[in-house]
Amino acid sequence: MSHISRVSRAVIASASNSFLEPSTYIDPLADGSACQRDLPYLQQLGVNTIQVYSVDYTQNHDTCMQLLSNAGIYTIIDLSLPVNGSIDRNSPSWTTNLLDLYLDTINTFTKYNNVLGYNVGNEVVIQPNGTDAATFVKAAARDVKAYLNSIQSSALVGYAAIDGDASWIVPLAEYFSCDPTGSNSGATAIDLWGLNNYEWCGNSTFEDSYAGIESDFASYNVAAYFSECSPVWSGGIAFSYFPASSAAGQFGMVTISSDGKTVTTSQDFDNLKTQYAAASPPNSPSQSAAGSTIYPSCPAQSSDLLASTQLPPTPNLSVCTSLEKNLGCVFTPLTSNYTAILTWSSGRFVDPRAWKQWIWKLVPQRSPTVFADVKAIFGVGINEDLVKKLGERVSIPTTYAGGAKHIDDLALVDRLSGGKVDLTYGSSLDIFGGALVKFEDLVQRSHGT
Repeated sequence: MSHISRVSRAVIASASNSFLEPSTYIDPLADGSACQRDLPYLQQLGVNTIQVYSVDYTQNHDTCMQLLSNAGIYTIIDLSLPVNGSIDRNSPSWTTNLLDLYLDTINTFTKYNNVLGYNVGNEVVIQPNGTDAATFVKAAARDVKAYLNSIQSSALVGYAAIDGDASWIVPLAEYFSCDPTGSNSGATAIDLWGLNNYEWCGNSTFEDSYAGIESDFASYNVAAYFSECSPVWSGGIAFSYFPASSAAGQFGMVTISSDGKTVTTSQDFDNLKTQYAAASPPNSPSQSAAGSTIYPSCPAQSSDLLASTQLPPTPNLSVCTSLEKNLGCVFTPLTSNYTAILTWSSGRFVDPRAWKQWIWKLVPQRSPTVFADVKAIFGVGINEDLVKKLGERVSIPTTYAGGAKHIDDLALVDRLSGGKVDLTYGSSLDIFGGALVKFEDLVQRSHGT
């Protein structure tokens, strides 16, 4: 694979490498047989980069990554995971857990020669009144970039943005690529800006769709990409190879048979193949011709951009631990005579619906019960239906730990449960003294009571 880097707004490759023409690829990179199945179709399309929305760093990706490398296909790896593994736009934070997840993922993929970059976020900000969350995404970019530099990795750091009005999308893009210190430093700036743009549909024309946004990004200081590549855009992502489960199965270029062995292409597949074959993108510039990157000062805060130039510090577990030890009042977790139920199995978060039957076997016991809904704790919010059912079934002191975001949630849980269930507010995981209990261990303990 050719070495890829970014200089100014250009993505630079060796002379033998063709212009980047990415395509979204939804298949998990841990499934080697699926990669073998789909690779010929990616090659038919002529793609040379795929974006993967989520990966499990604990799995082995050697087969897929080697197949892609042999085919000359680069990858853009999203570091975030659904629900608990990403920056919550409604209650944004940049934590030790997220930083550890991102770095663990990088450590898994850094050995491969076809990682073009890592995305620190995908559509975290979706409207102007939520642009304050960009502060935490920029902090993530800073820390990921620093780590990549420390391990001498040339992988780029990117962000994929939702399509939106230029009045706030452009300032947001400028914020992600700016230098808060005003010293022309790229330490906190992204290298790749991806715009998920869907303005060209049906019989639309370039003038009716992309002309405006292309003009807005004509002088953007780092590489930007989406479809309809030109001197402004450094490639594009076609969404998507598989049907999108989040969009009722729309947008896919192939369908997979029920046994997972057969691929059937669609008319969209043929259309994309034709367009890729007919494309005449500009030549990839040489490094000397690209010039140096200039990182401007950050745009001022406004109603269209609420993000701050004062970024949160790099998450540090030792600092957090020291702070907790020095608090005058520290919560003391329960240590005996209780049952705790977690959505935690084999090191993974799992759907609590798969084991709800255990709840009703455990709650009638004559020892206090703490029901910890970890899925709710990590961003979903209070499961009102579950709280109601707990209130209907329990006859012993019961505490629900999960998803509290406001002091009013205490009254909500009290009302839903008929006063039978209490709510832990704040850091709900403190009930375990900072230690998560595996579900299998919990079941064994519960059967012994």
